[in-house]
Amino acid sequence: MDTDAPTVVSMRRNAVIALSIALALVVVLLAAIFFQQGTFSRSRTIYFFTESASGLTPGTAVKLSGFRIGAVSALHLEPDLSVMVTLKIPLEDFERLHKDAKAELRKEDVVQAATLEITPGRSPEALSSENPRIAFDRGRSLGQSAQDLSDRLAPILADVKALTAMLTDRDRGLGPMLEKSRAASHDLAATAVEIRALASETRARFAAIGTQAQGTLGEASAAFVRLDQMAGKATQSLDKLDEALPGMLATVNGTLDDFQAVVKDARAISAAATTSVPDTLRDLQPAVEDAREIIRGVKQSWPVRTMLPARPEAKSK
Repeated sequence: MDTDAPTVVSMRRNAVIALSIALALVVVLLAAIFFQQGTFSRSRTIYFFTESASGLTPGTAVKLSGFRIGAVSALHLEPDLSVMVTLKIPLEDFERLHKDAKAELRKEDVVQAATLEITPGRSPEALSSENPRIAFDRGRSLGQSAQDLSDRLAPILADVKALTAMLTDRDRGLGPMLEKSRAASHDLAATAVEIRALASETRARFAAIGTQAQGTLGEASAAFVRLDQMAGKATQSLDKLDEALPGMLATVNGTLDDFQAVVKDARAISAAATTSVPDTLRDLQPAVEDAREIIRGVKQSWPVRTMLPARPEAKSK
């Protein structure tokens, strides 16, 4: 009897410890579940209406900018057969939503479950906490996307079918086109040979023209050298003429002045002889006057006269 008492006590102790551990595990599990559902966090509820609950179930993930922020908490069928979908999200994410916020049902592929992607909106007015209703867009299902893809591919397939039929045509198909292309290739090859021959002939002609042009340029260069020499000689002659011209002009000017003085003396002699010479000598005065006018005209029209400074007038004593 004494040996059985400690055994019973230890068994009871072990049972109590096991029950305590199991109870602690249950509490931790429940706490984790409640924490995951946001029971212990500050959260808000938003909702929207849709015509069908297809693709929506309690627990459907709610995402914002690709990050999961909550889940669908409840689905309720309204009297008008519309479905009220309630979402539960954290308070800080609720404060990011605007009045024009919208939820869109998205499904990436057949295997993955659908998710609700919330668009915060751009309205300056925040989402009301008293009536947090947002818009809903079911988006396009895989069937609709497949139908759109089929509608887009139908014209392409029709064009491919028409192209295939044209290529298999004996008269206008690929065979005649290849024959025409082969003939065109032969023509192009012949044309290339002719162009090559023409290029060679043109190159030879240009070489001959270049040789002739080089000889012509040499002759022109020699002619320019001779012309340069002639220009140098002409410059030297002009320089000598320029040096001798002032002396020549001075000499001519002095000769004209002396001749004018002789005319004056002849006039004086003619005036003195009016009383002593015969009448035939008096007729000489008009001729002297004419000669004087001629000399004066020559001095006035002499083009080089203007190039010399005027002779200083003799001072009267």
